[in-house]
Amino acid sequence: MSYTYSAQLAQLSANGYQCPPAGTSPIQRDAWRWVANPVSTQCFAPVAVRNPPRLLRASDPVEKCSCWGLSMHMSYAQSVSAFQSVQKSFRMARKVFGGHVANLLITPNDGACTAADRYGHFDFHPYTTGNVHNNVSTVRAIP
Repeated sequence: MSYTYSAQLAQLSANGYQCPPAGTSPIQRDAWRWVANPVSTQCFAPVAVRNPPRLLRASDPVEKCSCWGLSMHMSYAQSVSAFQSVQKSFRMARKVFGGHVANLLITPNDGACTAADRYGHFDFHPYTTGNVHNNVSTVRAIP
């Protein structure tokens, strides 16, 4: 399967870093993502598209690769906790990321996921054939 941003990922990989990283796999997983309400396809654009200066500020290939993935969490609680942490230092968080979190099911046909870190965060790299925004089942406000 081909990734949605395969040209950009290939450019990173040409510089000696595998993007998406080794261990990224297409699996079925419940996930949570920060979104606006109502949810739109724009809520599922990666940081590299939504905020190009952040990609330009990225200092290493790991961070640049992550900018082309969609940031997700394993649970509602982990997603809310991460949002509240970001909001402490970024006052525009609700305006930029939305004030809601969406629950969705990722399937092997949608794309591939990195392993979750200790905070439950992982990157999701969508395939060109995936429509993960159509998999949203629940949208909750972030307290």
